[in-house]
Order: sequence, then C-alpha cells, then structure tokens
Amino acid sequence: MVVITSARVRRGMAAIFGARALNWRVGVWGLGATSVLNLVSDPYVDFRSSFIMAWVPFFSSVPPLVLMLLVNALTRGRVRLRPLVVLTTYFAVGIIRPIFLSLFVHLFEPAVTNNPLLRPFGTAVTCAILIVVSFSVNVVGEFQLAMSQMKVTRERLNGALALAHTELRRPTLRLDATVRTTIDDIISEIRSGLTGPQSSEQLQELADGITLDSTNRIRTLSREYAARWSTVETVDARSSPLWQTRDLLRTAASRNVYAPVTVAALTAGAMTYAILPRSANPLLATGLIAVWFAMTATMSALARWAHGYLWPARDRHAVWQGIFFYASTFVAAETASFITGIVGPGFNVPALTQFVVAPFVAVAVAACVGLGAGLSDANVLLLEQSERTTQEIARVLARVNAQRLRTHGAVSHFLHGRVQGQLIAASLLVRTHLDSGETVERVRERIEHLLDEITLAELESIEPATAREGLESLARPWSNILKFTTEISDEARNALDADALGRFIFLDVINEAINNAVKHAGATQVSVRAFLTSPEDVDLSVFNDGTPWRHTDATGLGSLSLQSVTTSMVMEATDAGSLLRVSIPVAPVTSRDY
Repeated sequence: MVVITSARVRRGMAAIFGARALNWRVGVWGLGATSVLNLVSDPYVDFRSSFIMAWVPFFSSVPPLVLMLLVNALTRGRVRLRPLVVLTTYFAVGIIRPIFLSLFVHLFEPAVTNNPLLRPFGTAVTCAILIVVSFSVNVVGEFQLAMSQMKVTRERLNGALALAHTELRRPTLRLDATVRTTIDDIISEIRSGLTGPQSSEQLQELADGITLDSTNRIRTLSREYAARWSTVETVDARSSPLWQTRDLLRTAASRNVYAPVTVAALTAGAMTYAILPRSANPLLATGLIAVWFAMTATMSALARWAHGYLWPARDRHAVWQGIFFYASTFVAAETASFITGIVGPGFNVPALTQFVVAPFVAVAVAACVGLGAGLSDANVLLLEQSERTTQEIARVLARVNAQRLRTHGAVSHFLHGRVQGQLIAASLLVRTHLDSGETVERVRERIEHLLDEITLAELESIEPATAREGLESLARPWSNILKFTTEISDEARNALDADALGRFIFLDVINEAINNAVKHAGATQVSVRAFLTSPEDVDLSVFNDGTPWRHTDATGLGSLSLQSVTTSMVMEATDAGSLLRVSIPVAPVTSRDY
C-alpha cells in the first residue's frame, strides 16, 4: 500500500531534477525523437517562423518522462514504468493529434476570428487544467476515505479471526433439557433393572428391553436432532459487514475516475461559453467539447493498447497508467503551445520568456497529473488488498460455518454413535455373559461402567486432543466384544492431530463403522488403516469380518450424515467381510492458522 506524504513528494521532485535518477541516454533520445516526430506530423508548426515555435514540441516531450519518474518515485519502485512504453504512447499522441486538429479547423474555422487555434486551444487547456485539478482533489479525498474504510475492515477482520479461533477450539458438548431428561430416564430404567439379585432370565429380559426400547428412543431422538440442525442458519459471506465494506471500497475507487471527469465536463461547457465571444457560433462550443472528449477517448484507448501489448504482465495497471500518460502529454503539450502563443513575438515579449515559461508550465501540469497517478496506483493496490481481505474473510467464514455445523451435528452423532452404541454394547454384554462364563456381578459392573460413561460424556469434550486418544476411547467399550486393530501412518496422524475438524470426522467415521459392524454384521474383528494421500486428504479404510455388505442394504442415518462431511465414501463386500473406504478432508499445514 502506498501512502503519499510530503517527504515522498519531495523525494519524487528530487528524483525528477537529480542527475542520478534520470537515464540521460534514454531521455535525450526520447526528447529528440519525439520533437522530430512532432515537427513532421504537426502541420501547424511553421518552420519559417521563430526559433522558439520550432522548439515547442521539444518542451512538450518532457512531461511523459517526468511522469514516469514521478510514478516511480511516489510508489517506491512498486510500479516501474518503461521509457519505451511511455514514449510509444506519446508518439501516438503526436501522430493522431493533428488529425483531430485538422478536422476541428475544417469544421469550425468560419466561426473563429483571428487565429483559428488560439481560442479553441485556450478553452481546451482550461478544461484540461480543470480536469487535472478536480481529479487530484477528488482522488486525495476518496483515497483518504478508502483508507479509513480499509482500517475499519481490518478491525472487523481481526474480530472475525478472534471469533474463528474461539469457535475452532475443541467444543464442549451441550445437551438441552429434553435430551438430558431422555438419557437420564433410560439410564435410570436400566439401573433399576440391575438392582437386587439377578437371574440369567432377568438379565436376558433387560437386554431385550435395552435393544427394543432404549436404543429405539435414542435413535428417534437422534433423527429429530439431525433434522433440527440440518436447517441451521449459517453465516453468509456476501451479507456480512466485511463483504459490504469491500463493496464500499470498490465504489470509492470507481468514483476516483468518474466523478472528476463528470464535474470537469460540466465545467468545461460553462467555461467554453464564458471564454468564447457572445457572437460566436454556439456550434463551436458544442463541437469543441465533443472534439476534446473524442480525443481523450481515442488517446486513452490507444494508450491502453500500447501498454497491454508492451506490458502484458501488468495489464491491471495499464489502463490507469495509459490514461494518465495521455492526459499529461496532451495537457502539457497544449499548455506549452498556448503559453508560447500568448507570450510569443506577436505580443512583443522576448523569446527567452517563451523558452523558460513553456517547459515549466508543462512540468508543473505533469507533476500534478503524476501525483494523481501515484494516488490512483495506491488506490489500485488498496483494491488488491481488499480483494485479498475478502478471500481471507470468505475462508474464515467457511471454516466458522463448518465448525458451527460440526458442533451442532455432534449432538446427533453423540446420540446415534456414543449413547446408542454403548447401550448396544451393554445389551451384548448381557447376552454373552453366560457364554463367557462371567458372573452376574461382573456383568453388572461393566454395564454400570458404560452407563457412567454415558452420564459423564456431556461434561467433557467429545473430541479427543489426538487421533490416538480418540481411537483408544472408541475401542474401550468394545474391548470384550471384538478385536480392534489400527494402522495409521505418521503423516496421517500429524495431519489429524493438527486439524480438529478433520480429526472429528475421522473418529466419527470409525465409530459409525464399528457400530454398524457389530449391530448389523455381527463382526468380531475390526481393522482401521489410514494414510495421507495428499496434503489435504486422508484415506481411511475400515474392515470388519462380519456378514458381507450387500447392495440391497439400506443406508442408515449415521452413514447419510457422514456422506456430507467426507470427500468420497465407498462400501465394498469381500470374501472375508466388508470394507468401508472414505476420503477425509484435512486442512493443509500452511492454511490452518488464520
């Protein structure tokens, strides 16, 4: 971002007149070549007239290089203008300008007395100065407004980042009163069935009750919660104050161009009627304004083409710079010609006055336009930063939305996976206690332990700090029911440990796969393998040795909920069982910290 200060302006002016800042070889060649081109192409330069008139094009060649140095100095080298591009634009001005002048004189010469060019060029120069001044004043004011808006944007962004950091931390599960009451009632009913002496038949009835009643109640509650949070309102980036501030910046930048031009056009019309004699043909004033803006549009388009052709790498800056190059060239050249015509031999002023006044007027006008060019380039940089800020805002909001949905969906997953899964594990413990030879007291202790885990689950984070910790927590309830093995690469483990959202999805998929393997396939062994296939994807495979999966099997609530948070999800049947393969998105290391 470029900030225009008095010290920087002084350095820019020093660069203009400092010998070390100017490539004299390029400068002399450019001035000489441009002067010759103007002398040859301008039919209104009389070679037989005074010596000073022949040198007017030479002085009018100064502003392009002066503008080049100004922009380079004011932007601290951010925008390096090539002399070839600058002079090419000016050559085009020297060639096309006489065509417009010839057309103008041919159409309006009968309406002009005395010198046919003096009064039109006087009006044109007046309009040009008004445009330059209004542009410079407007761009400074709008730039300050844009800077203040950008400051507000950064403050809001910092607030959004702080919110994102807070919401991206490990969430603590919060259950509402209805869910908590339902879980407490189920646990109380199970515990009441465990009190007193128990026979095998009574425990079998208890297991049937858990399977038919308790798990169904939890399943229904999980579906209700999933439907409730599937319609949760998320943050829309385009309706956020941050995005609206970006639009204000774009509007301010557009006013830098259109507002001063509009004001200058209206002022030009008023000045034209004020300067021209009352007896002049009104068509002259209208034609003068039309020719002025036609020349401006043509030169701007030509400058854009020249810069786009010779400087394609910085095409975004080419449009702005082309307009400023043409404006400085045309204004300075005609100002020099106009001043020379006023103080020339026809007014009995020494030729030395023409020699001194013309170039200084040209340099002053070019310096004014150069300041506007520097400010406008700073505004372009400001817009680029606002675009980057907008992208950052969108990325942060996307992560916050994902975190919000993740936290809300955790309740449904908790009910479906943890509570329902542990209830099923309790039922299986009761059903298999006779086959295992365990006593009723031992079975009761294990069931009590599972019920305690359900009760305490909401008081702590459901998301472990590491993938290893999460896998151990998942395997614990099934330790006496199935054999659980894992194989996770170090790269995948590091990626999951660093990304909370990816770790949550990873553990949730495994938990859902274990529940399905035990409930529906009767599996006795589950194997988990995970590898990092790319910086942003973890390939997870979960195999169980139960009844092979069939294409006719219905997709359950848990599987449907996981499909929305995984990149791909495939279920395959093998001779030895079923294989679930999913691709889990993880945040790359370079973009995890906002």
